[in-house]
Amino acid sequence: MNSRQRVASAVNHLHPDRVPIDLGGQAASGINISAYIRLKRFLGMRTENIRVQDVFAMAAHVEPEVIEYFHTDTMMVPSLCPRFDIPIKEYRPWQLFDGSPVLVPIGFQPEAQADGSLVLMVGGQAVGKMPKDAFYFSELANSTVGTLDSLVEPPDPERTNFPLFTDEDLRFRQEAAETLFKATDKALIVDVADNLRWNTSIPNWLYALGVDPTRVDELHEKKSLNLIERFRQLAEAVGPHVDVLAVYQDLGTQRGEMISPTMFERFMVPHYKRMFSWIHENTAWKILFHSCGSIHRLIPHMIEMGVDILNPVQVTASNMDPKLLKAEFGDRLVFWGGGADTQSVLPFGTPDEVRRQVRERISILGAGGGFVFAPTQDIQADVPPQNLVAMYEAVAEYGQYPLEVP
Repeated sequence: MNSRQRVASAVNHLHPDRVPIDLGGQAASGINISAYIRLKRFLGMRTENIRVQDVFAMAAHVEPEVIEYFHTDTMMVPSLCPRFDIPIKEYRPWQLFDGSPVLVPIGFQPEAQADGSLVLMVGGQAVGKMPKDAFYFSELANSTVGTLDSLVEPPDPERTNFPLFTDEDLRFRQEAAETLFKATDKALIVDVADNLRWNTSIPNWLYALGVDPTRVDELHEKKSLNLIERFRQLAEAVGPHVDVLAVYQDLGTQRGEMISPTMFERFMVPHYKRMFSWIHENTAWKILFHSCGSIHRLIPHMIEMGVDILNPVQVTASNMDPKLLKAEFGDRLVFWGGGADTQSVLPFGTPDEVRRQVRERISILGAGGGFVFAPTQDIQADVPPQNLVAMYEAVAEYGQYPLEVP
């Protein structure tokens, strides 16, 4: 069974030969460039010409030798500009704060500040900031952290327009999809780094839902029609080569949902259902919906929307116990993630603790199929390479079907 067949089997709730593995196949399963460099050094692999693919998360382009070493099963069909409108076609040398040499997109031009931090400028506007000796950029132009003074009423839907994909972006994705499909046997994932929220912060979107829900509903409708048109563009460009479409919209915190199930059902479900119905009627893609946090009460509505796959399965959040999720939704929903905690065990545990957790999660979430292994979010900069090796070795050891129950 090759990787493409293995993932297809898992997402159709069948038993593959082993649990499929995702590393870097979509935006929430990547690895920070610093952790990636340390991992390659630990494995005795070369560390020159390592590329930063997503400059927001400073996520590495996962190279073929790492994919082969860990027997991962997925690859991303990247967009031309994954973040900040910076194309990733051409690269130039750069150095991390610790002096490690990497390659970054040519348009990535951060400016050093007096305090040692870096400010990323795009088109004369400051869009991101990285504190000195840090590992990531925080978004400035459209911050996800707002204050009461920054909250504004939602824009007029009639005067609000949403862009389509450019021809250049579509050609870039088409060439990447065709190349990866022919050169590899990996399951391919294409994403839309967008959702029903217009170009505003999460706090401002939630505020808008409270002060003018009718206008928000109109904006959601207009955005959903725009996204359907973008889905059509993607289907024409990469359709037959892609297995999974990923859509991202965070709706949970550590303790609960950001939005009540009633509000979610009223103002989001109909629009997402329209969008995802188009996907299911016009492509063979499975729909991966990414939402961090505690979202247990929203999951039935996500299934109603047409979601096939839930990611990243943050099982340490409230009401997200993996046994409960599998028992309640496992016959209708594929779990893609939840394999190891990126907030606790993976960065701070021992290799043995990592192995035990991976074994437990596989036995629960992988039972009966319907599971693709990934941690519960990107691999962060502080994760020791020993723990990463232990994690993937444990998947290889405990992920063979029929699964061993501890």
